[in-house]
Amino acid sequence: MISNRYVLTAAHCVANRAKTTVILGDHHCEEYDNGEMSLAVKRIVMHPNYTDSIDQADFAVLTLEKPVKFSSTILPACLPTTPSKDYTGWTATASGWGLMSPGYYGYGLTSNNGTLMEVDLKVIEDEACIGEWVA
Repeated sequence: MISNRYVLTAAHCVANRAKTTVILGDHHCEEYDNGEMSLAVKRIVMHPNYTDSIDQADFAVLTLEKPVKFSSTILPACLPTTPSKDYTGWTATASGWGLMSPGYYGYGLTSNNGTLMEVDLKVIEDEACIGEWVA
């Protein structure tokens, strides 16, 4: 959640979908969590440079059918208040249910056990990221 109406997600998660729903407040994928809710998505906007053949611009913004009332289990992400600031060297937290082991394009990767995971990462310069991840 980036606001009470918008969700930021990976574009590959919603690519080629005409309709989708968002589940909020979920911690364990395989079971219902107290406070969990499912909402319809009104609109999917993919980054214009996204393609499934490269790992660039892999994000989309989802507009929910109705606004969300925040609670103890559903809160917006903490985003930078000064977007023009250089955050190189700062710590950022990533979370999700995705693949956890090293590998590339799905090879040698293992999934987690369906529990929401998080990791703290050091923010690096764009050039370093491109050098590491873009072939």
